[in-house]
Amino acid sequence: MFQNIKRNLFGGDSADTLAEAVKEQRRHIARSLRALDRQHQKAEAEQQKLLAQLKAQAVAGVQQQQATQELHRHFTGCAKLLSLANKAADLPTMQLAVKGFTRESQKLGLLDEMLNEVLEDGTAHFGFRTWAALQEDEEETEEEIHQELMEYASIEIERQLPVGCSSAREAPLLGQVQQQQQQQVQQQQVQQQQRQQQQAGRKPKQSLLQKLSCTPRTGARSPWLSKDEAAMAEQLEQRLGSLLR
Repeated sequence: MFQNIKRNLFGGDSADTLAEAVKEQRRHIARSLRALDRQHQKAEAEQQKLLAQLKAQAVAGVQQQQATQELHRHFTGCAKLLSLANKAADLPTMQLAVKGFTRESQKLGLLDEMLNEVLEDGTAHFGFRTWAALQEDEEETEEEIHQELMEYASIEIERQLPVGCSSAREAPLLGQVQQQQQQQVQQQQVQQQQRQQQQAGRKPKQSLLQKLSCTPRTGARSPWLSKDEAAMAEQLEQRLGSLLR
């Protein structure tokens, strides 16, 4: 016990002290080596990370440079296309074309109006029967036929009635029959007028245009045009010539 106290107070033997100091130094060196190994591993890991980042940045830079070059190439192509489009688009020529189209459209409208006027003048001066007049004649003929049928039916009914029937009983029966017949006739007339209105309108004009389109441009009158139609065609050509001049 006293030896331990003495060793602690005065350091003990020299051999024991050296051995313990060597052991302590070895432990310290081992700890230092382990710490250095850990730091070296951390440094290598950081180096690998930095290398990976540098590679990624280099690849991204190359890709960005390639994209910039591609974009520049596309912009250059667009500029060339725009310059070619500006050269090809002759604005004065386009304006002249638009003006010509407007002028031709106005001429077309005037020609249509003139053709209508010529047809109206022809029907008035040359005695043409218009499609509406023909329809009116047909309607009048149909009304006359229906009136005759109604009269004939009333006569037949009067014949078939007994002789002893009073006029008070005959009159309502005849009135009912005539009323039914008139309703049927009116319905037929309305249907006929609707069909005629759908088909009417431009038949005289179309027939004359078809004949004019088939007519050669010579001084002689075409054999399939009547005298009045030839006069109308000549008048129309004169108006067209004055307009075109």
